[in-house]
Amino acid sequence: MMPPMLRDAAVFSCLLALLSTGLTLTYMTTKVPNFAHGSFAAMTTYITLILVKILKVNPYFSVGLGFILGGVIALILYQVILKPLLDRGASYIVLMIATIGYDMILYSLINILADYLNRTYKISTRLYILKSYDFRVFH
Repeated sequence: MMPPMLRDAAVFSCLLALLSTGLTLTYMTTKVPNFAHGSFAAMTTYITLILVKILKVNPYFSVGLGFILGGVIALILYQVILKPLLDRGASYIVLMIATIGYDMILYSLINILADYLNRTYKISTRLYILKSYDFRVFH
């Protein structure tokens, strides 16, 4: 059996690899560094937390919905901010600064959401773990 610390480190490493893959694919296709990419992941995590803790949805189903809503947040960045700037001939520096601005907006919304969940539902948004929903494949 694998030690829990090693297992958790492997899972965390895989998550970082997936996040970096998404960031790399975004950069390869748009040639613009997207500074809001980490906030997309954080917002998706909060959406999953809300679905699990408040709406009592199974976390394995809520992750898929969280991915979809995270994609919608990314699509908003492209359709509302980046595409109009590209149509006006904006440079890559301007596009990069636009992603920083969008990241600041998302970061603020994440903090507002965290405070709201804490005050209204008494849900701690720091260090939450959905480990109680885990299941074993091999015993």
